[in-house]
Amino acid sequence: MSKTALETLENYPIHIQLPVAWGDMDAMQHVNNVAYFRYMETARVSFFEQVGLMDYANEHQVGLIVAKQQCKYVRAVTYPDLLTIGMKLTNIKDDGFELKYLMESNQLDSIAAIGSSTMISWSIRDQQKMTLPDSIKRDIESKARGGR
Repeated sequence: MSKTALETLENYPIHIQLPVAWGDMDAMQHVNNVAYFRYMETARVSFFEQVGLMDYANEHQVGLIVAKQQCKYVRAVTYPDLLTIGMKLTNIKDDGFELKYLMESNQLDSIAAIGSSTMISWSIRDQQKMTLPDSIKRDIESKARGGR
């Protein structure tokens, strides 16, 4: 898949860059599928830190659980490379939200993978879903829908 008007990094307000490590490759000599889930995790945690969600979670005993995650592999990536990972919010509810990721290879100048994850807010103390405070939801929406 080449870059298209519908799937470009410009449509993703949050960007991080990650180098492809030699150890990310597998016996088939391309980045292993598991590495893409780590790339999405790294982007997600970076975003959580930017909106103060990690501090809030630690202070209030809140876990952010991945309820569902998927990845569509578009192009095989190899070492050395640099990936730009774009992320955006696609849905937010009282107890969680959905994020979409676009991973672009610098070496290939092309989309390498497209992923998504559904996050649920979880009370560690009560062991059940919990409502995200409105202030946190506003910060998530503001950062992941419109601003850098």
